Amino acid sequence: MLLAATDDIAGTTTTAAAVDATITVQESSTALGLVWKVGYEAQLPTGAAADLYSVPASTEAIIDEITLHNTNAAAQLVVLSVRKGAGTLRIWARFTLEQNQSAHYLRGQGWTVFDGDGLVKLATQNRSGTSFPVTPFDGQPFYRTDLNHDFNWFAGIGEWLGEMEQLQYGRNGVVAAGNLLRMGGNLIGVDAEKGFTFPYDVTVVGMAVCKNLTESGDWELLVNGSAVAVLVHSLVEWAKDMTLSANVAATSSKSTVANIRWGGTPAPVSCADVSAQVWYRRRAS
Repeated sequence: MLLAATDDIAGTTTTAAAVDATITVQESSTALGLVWKVGYEAQLPTGAAADLYSVPASTEAIIDEITLHNTNAAAQLVVLSVRKGAGTLRIWARFTLEQNQSAHYLRGQGWTVFDGDGLVKLATQNRSGTSFPVTPFDGQPFYRTDLNHDFNWFAGIGEWLGEMEQLQYGRNGVVAAGNLLRMGGNLIGVDAEKGFTFPYDVTVVGMAVCKNLTESGDWELLVNGSAVAVLVHSLVEWAKDMTLSANVAATSSKSTVANIRWGGTPAPVSCADVSAQVWYRRRAS
């Protein structure tokens, strides 16, 4: 399940201190990149559903795994809900666990309920196949068995996109106007066949650049020498934009070569000691 900044996972059960719960998440942010962490590890509350995990600001999160275990002699009704932003809680999962029974959610596979002996009692149908659902909901996960890849539906741009991936560029030295950054920290001239080659269709979703001086200019993400996304850098040492939505198609080994150029109009003065990141997701074509 894909969650945006400030989205919440909430939960409740019948009896206090009865159901042990662990939620493992994958967070993605400009500041930290990709981080795997335990979002919640405690016993489920009772009464009205209470927030168990909230996505931090300026962050996206994917729920990787949830484990629940009933240690109480009485059966426990477990209800997990999702709140998108400031919206209303919507029930996501609801089931009853007898004593010593467990429920396990795994991204791409859904829920499995185990009895006290560890045998499968109930398993939801895997959300997978060779074609996507016709009417998906925002954030819906789906595993493409023909592509061996997890996707989520991004309703805002109308695309099935994969997990966040990252490119890193850098330069320990001077970068003049028109110079291109290359992976590995070196400069290259204007050459569309040097850089990173996307192995499949992608959507570029963000850029961030940090340098040691405050010159103004544009960082241009080039594909085959043409800018597909621009990050404006105005009299500050760092800049970021995680709202990009630039589609890049992969058609041959040298047709999707990406690099970053220091440019703009008028041409900026030289800068130095640059660290740059580009985030992208695989796009289902």
